Amino acid sequence: MMLIDKTITKQKAILCAILITVFLPASVFSQGLPSPAGDVVGSGNYIHIVEDLDRTLTFYQDLLEAEPRGGTEPRVFGAIEQVGQMYNAIGSEFRGATIPVPDTELGMEFLEWQGVNRSALEPRFYDPGSPVFLLFVRDIEVSIEAVIRNGGSIITPTGEPVGADSRFIFVQDPDGYFIEILQLDPAPSSAMTGNVLAGGFRFTVADINQTVDFYNEAFEFNLPEAGERNDDALLGAITGLGLARSRLVFGLVPGSSLNIELLELTVEGGERIHQELPAIGSSVFRIFVRDLDVSIAKALAAGAVLAANNVQVVTFGNGLRMRIIEDRDGLLLQLIERPQQ
Repeated sequence: MMLIDKTITKQKAILCAILITVFLPASVFSQGLPSPAGDVVGSGNYIHIVEDLDRTLTFYQDLLEAEPRGGTEPRVFGAIEQVGQMYNAIGSEFRGATIPVPDTELGMEFLEWQGVNRSALEPRFYDPGSPVFLLFVRDIEVSIEAVIRNGGSIITPTGEPVGADSRFIFVQDPDGYFIEILQLDPAPSSAMTGNVLAGGFRFTVADINQTVDFYNEAFEFNLPEAGERNDDALLGAITGLGLARSRLVFGLVPGSSLNIELLELTVEGGERIHQELPAIGSSVFRIFVRDLDVSIAKALAAGAVLAANNVQVVTFGNGLRMRIIEDRDGLLLQLIERPQQ
């Protein structure tokens, strides 16, 4: 019995350490930035539900040339009631890890669940609500080799980068998450000496100006209105859509330097995704807010809905309050309020 008790205690300690590495970095990143006056005070991780955490970590450690926060020791399964509630997996166990994207505020966070239905979600990149990780690199061939070496796949029809001076390719990781790898000429300025220069986040939307209105109204983003649709041959070649008719909007998450992109694609057959946590292939984007209750109320009024099993706010012992919602396009957002200092 003593041995079992020690094992359980160790598992809980490791899971608590996971939570610390998940939530601490965003607060550290925001310290050097001016505190925004609006509702959103910073950006957080891009969270993936994966089939095999070890396989996923191998893939991203090679691709990002970075180690998981908290070290590379094997992760163990355990249960935290509040996490289980948020992810619609009450009574189930999980294990997780986060790999920071070099020279950016974005962290790639991965959760593997057991003891719960984990049927795989398979969104298409042109379905509204579908997210894409943007990876800016020095040498795109190095990144492609890492993708193939670790069980990823190439979506770009030629199997090779598209473009002359600047080069682009569209790939998937072993769980089907979309990644666009970009080698720009000239390269973005970076203090990094490795292959990865920066990272970003994009998601597909049904009506870009409706989505702009949603984020401006619900969270006081400062996103511009999109112009007319354009026929984008380059995007079409990267994705295999041919002549991609699209509109794109760029903006920063308030309180951070993280750039996000909204992409509207005119594609026959595109359908809004419906993520069902904790299904493999589902994902969540985390943002930090000043007042969780205010932000939830404004988001619901603007057209968001609560994610499954998120009727109640979850509160952790360190004072963090959280809830997951689904925006108008199907993207899941985890809103977090930190305790007042």
